[in-house]
Amino acid sequence: MQPALKAFALRGALIGGALLMQPLHPDDGLSWHYAAAVAQAAPEKPTASEKEAFESAKELGTVEAWDAFLANYPTGFHADLARAYVKKLAGPSTPPPAAPAPSAAVAAAASGPAAQELPCTDAGKLKSKQSDKPAKIRFINESGATLIIQWIDFKGALKEYGELQPGAEMIQETFLTHPWIAAYQEGSCRQLFLPGNGVSIARLLPDDQLRSSKKASRSDEPGDHGPTPQQTCKDIGKDYNGSECVARKKKSETPSKATIERRAKAACVEIGMIYLNGQCAPKKKSERDVAKTNKNKACPAGMYRNPNGQCQPNETGN
Repeated sequence: MQPALKAFALRGALIGGALLMQPLHPDDGLSWHYAAAVAQAAPEKPTASEKEAFESAKELGTVEAWDAFLANYPTGFHADLARAYVKKLAGPSTPPPAAPAPSAAVAAAASGPAAQELPCTDAGKLKSKQSDKPAKIRFINESGATLIIQWIDFKGALKEYGELQPGAEMIQETFLTHPWIAAYQEGSCRQLFLPGNGVSIARLLPDDQLRSSKKASRSDEPGDHGPTPQQTCKDIGKDYNGSECVARKKKSETPSKATIERRAKAACVEIGMIYLNGQCAPKKKSERDVAKTNKNKACPAGMYRNPNGQCQPNETGN
């Protein structure tokens, strides 16, 4: 080894030995900072088993998996990452703020000209007329129940326009002469309105706030919600198909095939025979065989061959 290198190595060895032999005291700035620097410069390297455990917990992606990892490896870079994953999985610690209550300004906005309310008993007599004066009707559901909004069309049929949940409202474009119904879930009329000029308000009130006249009309039958859709359609001479009033089907004057066959069977039974292959026939097979044999044989004048294969006089005597 060259002399210069030997001198450098010796000098380093001496300095290192002196530092190691000198005690570390908090008051000794040089030795204290040197120890801290050494501690920071040599962080603990994660082992292969720690990396594998971290990857396994990451693959599972549950709080329980990360808790198990932290229980075995509570410190280090991977431990910090694991805590961050747990915090992410836990979500927000505080619940979202509740929706603010409607302000007085919002409540005041519901005011306006009221739509004309009619008794539900008039529903069967009404239908939409002209469509020349546009209007809007604003339904506000204060009833506390889910209601069905229906339109009475130009033929008096009911057309469903959707549901209105408790506390909800909707603005429907329409015309002045077009009647609208707020119905119960089963379809019976609850309130009936005609829109006014501009935007008119149709307040769907709780049962105890409905008009006294409506209460009186229902006082005789507790639980009755007014005329049902079936009754409304019947009152105008139509049938209810489950969603609207439709024209009644005309009954055919010609009896159906099933009706004809049923009548024929009854006629055969009355004369002591059975109905077989579209006609009356003897009950016994031997009698049916005779009738079949004599079927095409002519009978004397004034007689005809009956289903038993026998000749008998015509009822007319000819």
